[in-house]
Amino acid sequence: FTLFPVPSKGVEEFTVLTHKTGHIDLHGYEQCPVKLQGQRKNYFKIDNPWLIRTPPGYSCLIMQPFYHFDERFQLMPAIVDTDVHDLPIQIPGYIKSNEPVNVESGTPIAQIIPFKRDEWELETLTKPHKTSKLQFMFASAYRKVFHNKKIFR
Repeated sequence: FTLFPVPSKGVEEFTVLTHKTGHIDLHGYEQCPVKLQGQRKNYFKIDNPWLIRTPPGYSCLIMQPFYHFDERFQLMPAIVDTDVHDLPIQIPGYIKSNEPVNVESGTPIAQIIPFKRDEWELETLTKPHKTSKLQFMFASAYRKVFHNKKIFR
């Protein structure tokens, strides 16, 4: 698919148009009014052609694949309760540049990670700082190894 950013009315905002595909929809800025890269942007949504269903108590983290850094667009991570969501998931993202973005067939788009939901409580503790033996050996290493005492008169 190809995404075309088009400036709208001189405002720092871009409208995403699609070309030769029916698998992309628009997601207006008003639906998620967050400035990205200092700009108000509209989002695109990739329509999934499949339904993701997990056992009861499971959700899915949907995000851009690890270590597939794409300078052209960014997906917005989300958690979806796929045990109860009964529609194909639309994956939102935004264009990072002002140039048309052509995403070739076979390009990794999204990573979907299922996980079990559990109820739990977070307890944060502060521990007194404890120095390890290794830290102790290297503490003041510059002073102990490299420093030369100087006398200024």
